[in-house]
Amino acid sequence: MSEKEIHHSIVLYLKGTAPAWIGMLPARALCHHSPNGGQRLQFRLAQIRKGMVAGWPDLELFIHPEDWISEDKWAPIFLEIKSDKGKLSRGQELVIEYLQSIGCPCFVVRSVEEVRTALEPYVRLRDGN
Repeated sequence: MSEKEIHHSIVLYLKGTAPAWIGMLPARALCHHSPNGGQRLQFRLAQIRKGMVAGWPDLELFIHPEDWISEDKWAPIFLEIKSDKGKLSRGQELVIEYLQSIGCPCFVVRSVEEVRTALEPYVRLRDGN
C-alpha cells in the first residue's frame, strides 16, 4: 500500500464514513490532518510564515478527558504515517522528539493495526477496548 492509501484507511478507521462518522474514536474526539507537504519553495515559505512546522505529524488526535484512560497526563496524540519502506525525514525526527519531550504521545504507524496498538493504552475506543 502507498502512504496515501494507508493514511486514508487509518482516517476511515478512526473517524468512520459519512454521514454517520462513527469510527473507533470516541464521539468526543477530534482527528485533524494538517497538510504541510508540498515541494514548491514559494508555497512552503508562505506556509512557514503562517506558522507551519516542517516535519509536523500527519494526524493530531484530541480526546475528551473522560475518554482518556492512561495514567499519563492528558495530551494530544500525534500519528506520523509511513508506508512499509517509508523513512522519517530529519525534520520529522526532530518534531517527534520535541513533542514527546513535552509529554505528547507520538507514534510512527504503518497500518490500522499499529494505530490500534498505539491508542489502546490512552483512549477508550468505541469497541470497548
